[in-house]
Amino acid sequence: FVASEDSDGQPLSAEYDYLLEGPAPDARYWSYTLYGADYFLVKNDAGRYGFNLDNIAYEQTDPDNPEMPRNDRKNHQIYISSTPKEKNWLPAGDEKQFHLTLRMYNPSPAVYEHLGTVPLPIIRRLKPAEH
Repeated sequence: FVASEDSDGQPLSAEYDYLLEGPAPDARYWSYTLYGADYFLVKNDAGRYGFNLDNIAYEQTDPDNPEMPRNDRKNHQIYISSTPKEKNWLPAGDEKQFHLTLRMYNPSPAVYEHLGTVPLPIIRRLKPAEH
């Protein structure tokens, strides 16, 4: 799945900060990767080009269980911005336009059966980026 626009239909651009949030994809493994308009990875000093099931920070809902089981990892948030954020920050560099790709590895049968209605996260424009 590839997104080139935010939830309001506006092109994704490093001129703004975004919040991607929603349910974890219904797959054994998944990843988000940010690409520039040229479909190459977005260059950035942090060396971060995406997030996946294992390297994203989840909200800890049970303080007595610091190791959250994989099956409890339901929702997630990723900040896409040209300025650093505290956690789950995906650097947008100085790209005038970019694309976000979601890959699902070994998705559930329901994904194949209902491809057009798969629940996907939303990408909300937050504010103009601080440069």
